[in-house]
Amino acid sequence: MSLGIIVSLVSLTLLTVVFSSAETVMLPATARWLTADGPRVFALLESGEVTRFEGSRLTVIARGWSPDAPISFAHGRLHGIDARGELQVLTGDGFASSLGAKLSLNAGCWRFQRE
Repeated sequence: MSLGIIVSLVSLTLLTVVFSSAETVMLPATARWLTADGPRVFALLESGEVTRFEGSRLTVIARGWSPDAPISFAHGRLHGIDARGELQVLTGDGFASSLGAKLSLNAGCWRFQRE
């Protein structure tokens, strides 16, 4: 019984992502896409897991998701990343707008930093 509790606590600890004061998130380079909805950051990993980063917590919110599935958030649907590395979201009126966040690949991880 106590071994199960210890394994659960270790698993929970491994799923925790710590944010710096500049709101930096490091993700595996295999992430298929990233987008943000307010203070939350979402990523679809190569494994098919949809993850949500909020505060200092990483939560798997779906498994087996297809990267081709349309995903919508309060700000719109992910459109792409521009030349400056800013996330672009296609809003309901058909215009792409920046979320004011930068994305870059560094040491095998995506670096997401809110301005």
